[in-house]
Amino acid sequence: MSNDLDIARKHFELGSKKFEEKLYSQAEQEFSSSLNYLPNRVSTLSKLILCKIQLKKFQECEKLLSKIHKIDKDYVYGKFCKALYLGEILEFEKSKEELMTINIQNEPLEFQSTFYNCLATTLYYLDEYENSVSNYLKSIELNPNNYSANVNLGTVYLSKNNFKDGWKYYEYRLKKNNLDHKKYPSTIKEIEGKKILIRHEQGIGDTIQFSRLIIELKKYNCEIDFLIPQSLNNLFSIDGVNIINKIISNDKYQYEIYLMSLPFLLNLDLKKPSLINTINSHLLVNKKNIKDKNLKIGLAWSGNQSYQFDIMRSIKLKSLKNIIDLQNQKPIKFYCLQKNIRDNDLDFFKKSNIINLGNLNFYDLAKEINNLDLVISSCTSILHLSSSLKMKTFGLLANKADWRWLDDSKKSNWYETLEIFKLKKNQNWEDLSKTVVENILKLI
Repeated sequence: MSNDLDIARKHFELGSKKFEEKLYSQAEQEFSSSLNYLPNRVSTLSKLILCKIQLKKFQECEKLLSKIHKIDKDYVYGKFCKALYLGEILEFEKSKEELMTINIQNEPLEFQSTFYNCLATTLYYLDEYENSVSNYLKSIELNPNNYSANVNLGTVYLSKNNFKDGWKYYEYRLKKNNLDHKKYPSTIKEIEGKKILIRHEQGIGDTIQFSRLIIELKKYNCEIDFLIPQSLNNLFSIDGVNIINKIISNDKYQYEIYLMSLPFLLNLDLKKPSLINTINSHLLVNKKNIKDKNLKIGLAWSGNQSYQFDIMRSIKLKSLKNIIDLQNQKPIKFYCLQKNIRDNDLDFFKKSNIINLGNLNFYDLAKEINNLDLVISSCTSILHLSSSLKMKTFGLLANKADWRWLDDSKKSNWYETLEIFKLKKNQNWEDLSKTVVENILKLI
């Protein structure tokens, strides 16, 4: 009969396998089961914390961290988990302090690489750009197969307008995410006269934004299919491009390319991206002049919770109370444009007299947006949709916003009707919303 050690080891090994497969809920269960037999095993506790972080169960992390500290306060992986946790809840100064106490000299090279990747990310969010880059490079030197470090370095370069290096390192996301890129061209000239497939890859916002780059391929006289999710049906209209939802046969394509690889393959400097619109021309209507009454404002404040940096881009609805309360003072109606209302927003949403349009598909939602006077959105697909429709849009961005917004604090080279409102360091959304209120009142 197996003893406790054998049973614990079995659950631990299975949990590790599930974690590598990114099946974090299953891994969490296995590590918890392992701890039922060996409750003080710090390696298992650390692995369980990593699962909790991935599942964004942050409140459960502190108890586990405290337990590791009591068992072995100098345990390297426990300290590293604490640094990761602090970074995830945006306590970057504390995360850096914790990382600086860890001695990794005798640890495996793979872990050392992971450590420097984490440190570099922390330094980036603390505006230590040069130190961040040098630590990413150190991470990659220690382990060239650390694809996360390569991608992270790429996004840092992109945020600083270094497109040459940025797009090169960003391509490592294909390996990081196990995306099949066997049918990529060695150079873009190879697609001349060929049948190619462009695949939707990441979020809906990425697809809306980067769809216009497909137009750049037409100069190669190739036949193009653009594979998009069904939720985007009828939203695009690209002359000479066949838009599809499913692949009938892969054999018909000489090349298959993910959408987000086009900037790299085309060697594009996107400081001045193409302004040619790929949105269905039926949706590109002349916007009405804003009237003195009945201002209609669309709202989108939170996106997909599974997005890695969601905590930085999504806003609690209550934090926008200053904006929403305008309807009590002025003839303003608010419309919800996002699909899901989170549990922690639900009570406030029900009391806020906001008309819900979030259950519409993107084509029908676009038609409703055209009837509004203004859209206010955090960094979600709605921001890209509204801006692509040339609707006046206020974008609410974190101090360290996604790389695509670069360092510009007010305007975007991608969208001429988008005005950016970015958090200042140590500013909260409530304070920023007061500035937004001032700008809304100028429209009335």
